[in-house]
Amino acid sequence: MYKVFPLSDIKWTAFDTDCNNNGELLRQHGIEVTQIEDNADLYVCRSIPFSGLADSLFFFVGRRNIPILLWTHEPRYSINFVNYFPGNLLRPPIHIMNLYTRDVYFNNYTWFGWSMLKKLNLLNEEHFDGRQNKIGTLTSYVPRAQNHRLMFGGTDISLVAKRQQLIECAHSMGLIDIYGRSWPNDMSISASRTNQNWHAMKLDILRKYRYNIALENTNYDFYVSEKMWDSIQSGCLPIYYGYRNTIYQDFPKNSFIDLADYNSNEGLLSDINKMSKSEYIDRLNLCIEVYNRIYDLGDYWEHHVKAYCALKEKISNILDK
Repeated sequence: MYKVFPLSDIKWTAFDTDCNNNGELLRQHGIEVTQIEDNADLYVCRSIPFSGLADSLFFFVGRRNIPILLWTHEPRYSINFVNYFPGNLLRPPIHIMNLYTRDVYFNNYTWFGWSMLKKLNLLNEEHFDGRQNKIGTLTSYVPRAQNHRLMFGGTDISLVAKRQQLIECAHSMGLIDIYGRSWPNDMSISASRTNQNWHAMKLDILRKYRYNIALENTNYDFYVSEKMWDSIQSGCLPIYYGYRNTIYQDFPKNSFIDLADYNSNEGLLSDINKMSKSEYIDRLNLCIEVYNRIYDLGDYWEHHVKAYCALKEKISNILDK
């Protein structure tokens, strides 16, 4: 049994034993999270734990020569594009597993398939008529969003600015209700996470609307968060971004609304404002069929377990080499 000690908060990571069935999956793969540092074979964290000389010295004093593994499925916690971060005089070497090392995600629902709660019924025109012809979105305002760039291969793969610009444009046209913190000029109806059961609250809010902006923070293969699945589950047609990523491995064209198909935010918003009942229902039902296929086949769990196999292999390679 490999014993790992968390150097930092590991909530929502593969090592969070209070989340879903993580504890059982860890045990099945020979991994134990210990709170006794002296028992540890490996340190784990979800972001680089050292910010400077003081942190590094604090870490080194009194500690054994134990390897460090940085593991995260959140693209902003680690933007390293290599699986090993060499040490230097200020910090020890760090082994890395993240979105970009391609050993954390294996399909479009490896880590966020948990949000699929049940099989969904296909919809008819009554669904269309029972909703506001508006977009609902739950997201916080990001000051200077245009500065949240993330360069990879000469391309900015951040979607933060694109998403916020679309929301601001929709608000100026009266086509959106915003739920989230820090929006200027009273643009937001309320904060989006005022309830502990935020997931249920989110679905309740979205059930009022026909559309939901579900753009991710980062555009990269297989990074599909709960945003897409929550949108479909709540009966909203997702507005997503599918350029140069893997989303169309599961979704057919003309299902969700793809921002990448438009030259302007105004063009997309004009199209949804005049979308017919039949097109809306056809698109949303295509999304529901994808959702149900994944739910029925149990693919989420199979690939979730595959992620733990990769984690065990990584730890074995670090400790047994």
